[in-house]
Amino acid sequence: MKKFNKTITPEDIVAVCGGEYHGEQNITLQSVADPEEADSSSVIFWEQEKYLDAVKKSPAVLIFCHPDKANNLPNRNLILHPHPYFAFLRLVDWWIEQDAEKPIPEIHPTAIIDSSAIIGDGVYIGPY
Repeated sequence: MKKFNKTITPEDIVAVCGGEYHGEQNITLQSVADPEEADSSSVIFWEQEKYLDAVKKSPAVLIFCHPDKANNLPNRNLILHPHPYFAFLRLVDWWIEQDAEKPIPEIHPTAIIDSSAIIGDGVYIGPY
């Protein structure tokens, strides 16, 4: 399981990954996991039939699944997506980026910068 500092909502996920959300309102998510490792803040995905039992038993609060398979997971919070695995990977990539510490924009006093350099807004230039 991978826990993140930033909590997100199903609406955030749909904005990033696409798909259609069906489920409870006001849930928050903080991790991605395998079905067996998930907790009540986890997102998982399901594509292959052989994993259906594990997904059904999982405490995960949100599941990516193909629209044609949604009837196998009644009363669950679902994001219906034609490619659940790829959508899940996109979510993980985005969430890692959102969770990463970003340096505070600054130019260190000892930095050596050519007089012809054009420096954009919001950059960080570290010490020499």
